[in-house]
Amino acid sequence: MVQVKKGAVKEDVWVKTFCHGCFNATCGLMVHRVDGVVVGVKGDPENPYNAGKICAKAFGQIMGLYDPYRPTTPLVRTNPEKGIGVDPKWKAVSWEEAYDLAAKKVAEVRNENPDDAVLSFNDLPLLDWLPAAVRLSFGTKNFFFNDPVCGSSVHCQPFITMSTFHQYPDIEHCRYLVLWGSNKGGMLQHCGTTATLDIAEKRRKKGLKIVCVDPVQSNMGAKANEWVPIRPGTDMAMALAWLNVLLNETGHYDEEYLKQYTNAPYLVKEDGYYLRDESGVKPLMWDAAEQKAKPFDADFKDVTILGSYEVNGIACRPAFQVLKDHVKQYTPEWASPITTIPAGTIRRLATEFGEAASIGSTIKIEGVTLPYRPAAIHWYTGVSQHTNGYWVGFVMQTIMMVIGAVNVPGGTVGDDVILDYPYQPEDKRTLWSGKSAFPGMSEEGLIVTSPFSCFGGTRSCCYPSLKPGTMGDRTGWDLIPLSFSTQSLWAMNQLQPELFNNKIPKTKMVLGFRCNDISNQMNPQEAARASKDQFRIVCDSMVDETAEFADIFFPMPMSFERHGLGTEINGYMGGTMDNAHYCVNFRQPVVPENEIIGKEMLDVWMEIADRAGFLADYNRIVNIVWDLPKGYRLDEDKKYPFKEIIRRFAEGVWNKPVEQLAQDGHIKWRRSVKERYPRPFFKGRSPIYFEHHLKAGAELRAFVDAQGIKWDTSAYTALPEWKPTATFVDNKAGYDLVAIPFRLPVLTHFWMTRNPWLLELSEHHPWGMNLVMNADTAAKQGIKDGDELVVEAVSGYTQRGKVKLTQCIHPEVVAVSRHGGHWDSHPVSKGKGTQFNVLVSHDIKYLDKQYSGIENCIKIRVRKAEEKGK
Repeated sequence: MVQVKKGAVKEDVWVKTFCHGCFNATCGLMVHRVDGVVVGVKGDPENPYNAGKICAKAFGQIMGLYDPYRPTTPLVRTNPEKGIGVDPKWKAVSWEEAYDLAAKKVAEVRNENPDDAVLSFNDLPLLDWLPAAVRLSFGTKNFFFNDPVCGSSVHCQPFITMSTFHQYPDIEHCRYLVLWGSNKGGMLQHCGTTATLDIAEKRRKKGLKIVCVDPVQSNMGAKANEWVPIRPGTDMAMALAWLNVLLNETGHYDEEYLKQYTNAPYLVKEDGYYLRDESGVKPLMWDAAEQKAKPFDADFKDVTILGSYEVNGIACRPAFQVLKDHVKQYTPEWASPITTIPAGTIRRLATEFGEAASIGSTIKIEGVTLPYRPAAIHWYTGVSQHTNGYWVGFVMQTIMMVIGAVNVPGGTVGDDVILDYPYQPEDKRTLWSGKSAFPGMSEEGLIVTSPFSCFGGTRSCCYPSLKPGTMGDRTGWDLIPLSFSTQSLWAMNQLQPELFNNKIPKTKMVLGFRCNDISNQMNPQEAARASKDQFRIVCDSMVDETAEFADIFFPMPMSFERHGLGTEINGYMGGTMDNAHYCVNFRQPVVPENEIIGKEMLDVWMEIADRAGFLADYNRIVNIVWDLPKGYRLDEDKKYPFKEIIRRFAEGVWNKPVEQLAQDGHIKWRRSVKERYPRPFFKGRSPIYFEHHLKAGAELRAFVDAQGIKWDTSAYTALPEWKPTATFVDNKAGYDLVAIPFRLPVLTHFWMTRNPWLLELSEHHPWGMNLVMNADTAAKQGIKDGDELVVEAVSGYTQRGKVKLTQCIHPEVVAVSRHGGHWDSHPVSKGKGTQFNVLVSHDIKYLDKQYSGIENCIKIRVRKAEEKGK
């Protein structure tokens, strides 16, 4: 810990805040300060996110706070050349000068065309507020959030099927947990500490069975009952085979759940579209008792999900029957050579999973009888970061829906699906200016995501699909109507606008807020070329790779110096893994205010907005997005520091002085049964048949044809169809291995690599920040443990690093750390470790054209470094 000078102690206090060592910043902390110096940290035992437990990343916050290489004043670029390793030749300037320079450029772009700017943002505690405040006050529709290395695809499916941004297993009641491309419980992902505690407790004391499907034996794979080393990028084949086993071999499906809560009964014509009533809007279902078709919202005596029917001369089948027939082709024997998993193993696991679901059972919780389905699949970036990633997630979700395990005890649950908010204002408004706290229902009877789950209604949530427009945006959103962010496509357009018939205008300005997008967008050399021509304003705590491309850099505080609220994802609260509470953490500086380095991002934007002449627009947007109640709203012509906005929001919502919230460190309340397990309490149906894809695909085809853009829309089908990822059509001779990324629990994304404590821990990890290879595969090439290797991708890009040999990895796979490869000036991390992103080109063949993700397994070959000249 930090050493304190000897002598009389004048101050010795503990200050509550939260950790921001992880992406989502949820663990409650108690920070020890002596005479103005932070000397220690421990977990807050009253905080439900971590129950007093913390990991190494929390301790590392101290080292980040006192990093001697932090910039303390704004910096202005004097070297017009931009590129990797190019010295910006920074000139330190005053805050006033930096504000004036930034405001001049912002006003220029805003007055000409605000859509010429893109917001790049990656600070999750402010996700609900900062992007909307900046983007809407400026007037641009363009933004991205590090999509290529995030799980963008994993959010589309819960949006549509659950009305939530983020789903997780109900560990309290689960008996059979499949971690499929997920390291949930391994001190990674959302609520990492709580998930680890809960899963470990249930695994050790209550017999939770864990099956880990992953090419690499991850932290959780090592703790699982069974590790299934699947060939990377083939998860969809195995999942389709599971679905076939459940529907056509074992009959493990929840007929009542499917009838009541999904579109399984909707009648589907031979052309793939619903059979609708006379209005052409409402899908029809078949009543077996009355032997006729009726609108979905009519009274039914016996709705059916099986069979074939004729209605007014039109042949049709229920959507479930269509699905059941469709997946017959995907047998375990078919999937086995694709996945390298024996057919018997695939069939056994699917059968075990169906049996574990205990279809038909119920459980009573707090006096309420609910369906009980103690089987869950948690899937994440490991399955979604592929060219078929959008559909993989929906196959996983369909498995969960056919066993009736979505939003019920034992299955998967989500945040903010239903919100019984206990802090209602006097006028009875709910949050976000009176918008409903329940999921909506479309005219077709399907779920429409609640405003709380889609960032106050400021973002698209994949259904209803977006309509292609005028190509006026800069991120190509018109080409991805089923997604909600398109960073990968943005980079491709910057590099190769001819791919889009030069219809997408290039970006002139990037507003960067704590987002190292040049390192995160796959190959940094290509990302650098895509970014070198924009004027960049960057707010960050350190000068990272992206900041080196900035024209103006504003230093911002480290986590322990910041004010704010910590939510896990959406609304005003986050989901805790115990699924019992909602909790909002309160962040305050743990150092004296006069020692804080830098300015908060929204303070910087407020000053720019004021000098650029749109302060009133900014204040209006803050009032709307933050939903500040009467008496706390901002006057349009005044400047309000971020600290004051936090006070107004916190006191206006919770009717508690901010000093009390600071003392408590968080505010929590128990979730009701219908908040925890909402499926029986709302009407919208979850789709297992995706008819809206057909309409979206048709509209998109017409649009791209009119624009003269060549664009593959073949994946816009109503049911999943197996397609190999781009990796497995890269059949270049000699490239017979596959590279995939991996992460360590002590590091998060890129910013923690500069922390000397955490870097040292990672370097002592057996895998470190290097390469991991199967020992048997290596032996065939004469490679030994510790050898220096060169990994060469089919694109020609290479990475070099030491190799760790193990049996805990698929024989065809080389895992490459995603933590290293820094080239910026920070001496702690510069030049250390490997960076997977270097291997991935911004080639359009690697783009998932339904959600704009980038393929994250790449064909490679390896050689010993000394063999370079051979």
